[in-house]
Amino acid sequence: DEVTYATMPKTLTLREARVGGWTLVTTLIDPHEVHKQELFALYRQRWQVELDLRSIKAVMQMDILRCKTSERVCKEIAVHLLAYNRVRAVMAKVTGESASAGAESRIVREAKAPAMAAVAPIVRALAHAETTIVTAMNGVPWWFFDRLKFGNGRERLESLDPGGKLSRAMPTGRIVGCVIHLAASTPEPGLISHNMGKRLILGEPGGTNTARTRRIAEALAAAGFEAVTSEFIEKEFWVKLLGNVSFNPVSALTMTTADRLIEDPEIKAYMVQIIREVLAIGRAVGVDADIDPEARIDMARHLGKFKTSMLQDMEAGKPLEIDGLLAGTLEIARKAGVRAPFTESLFGLIRARAAASGQYR
Repeated sequence: DEVTYATMPKTLTLREARVGGWTLVTTLIDPHEVHKQELFALYRQRWQVELDLRSIKAVMQMDILRCKTSERVCKEIAVHLLAYNRVRAVMAKVTGESASAGAESRIVREAKAPAMAAVAPIVRALAHAETTIVTAMNGVPWWFFDRLKFGNGRERLESLDPGGKLSRAMPTGRIVGCVIHLAASTPEPGLISHNMGKRLILGEPGGTNTARTRRIAEALAAAGFEAVTSEFIEKEFWVKLLGNVSFNPVSALTMTTADRLIEDPEIKAYMVQIIREVLAIGRAVGVDADIDPEARIDMARHLGKFKTSMLQDMEAGKPLEIDGLLAGTLEIARKAGVRAPFTESLFGLIRARAAASGQYR
């Protein structure tokens, strides 16, 4: 209001602090009184509050307040906060019970890439020497290089597994990769809608499938999925990556369904170039998806009007799977010496867009 504005100073003395890849601006100008690391710690706490508030707005549908008076608006917000805290308490309880329940023979890990760092300790607590860990995910898995001839299994994807934390929690020898060809969504909290498709492709890194993979495929088939095994699961991940790395970020940038992207000749041509680059990256490390870019586009055309998972996450205010799709792919490109300017430009654009809304950092 005007009264408050009139009390504000005409000038401010600010301090700029660079820490942790961030530039923080503050009116706390004395570095001896408040060290920049303390500022960064406070900023991280504030950032988490922002994420929680965004989650409340998106998940609990508090983005629009429907009450008309200030008193009832306060009550409406209070109800949303109570419901949110109750849901989070139940989730924490379930997670704790899972972690303390003892070792499991099989673990299906289907959390999205941004949640992997938090999931890894829970998986580690549940696993023993004979536990099979099924990684059902989009993008490039962190273990992608471990059984490839390229680099003799010594290459590691730092962008996907900083410091090797995931590899230590989930060793490659226990992994069964799973490529998902189905579409699902969460129209409201606690409800998962299976929209189309039911094909699952399973395989162990390096192509030597053991009896455990066959048993898992049989169990999934008995549950109604079209579960098959592959002797080259890395290729299956790459075939799906061709569509994910092009359609997902472009749809999130344009807030557009896949069918409209295909119908636009300029956008389609841009996505075809990205697919060509990703094909070349795969071939350079011995993973030839062996598919024409136009044919890969047609695979999406047959699905009709649908929202990619990244577009759904963008609309819901959730973190985006940018690193698993793009950062990992471009790290492989650098290791293989393959130029990918179209993919690099897409990475920069979607990263900036998601960072602006707090959905990537």
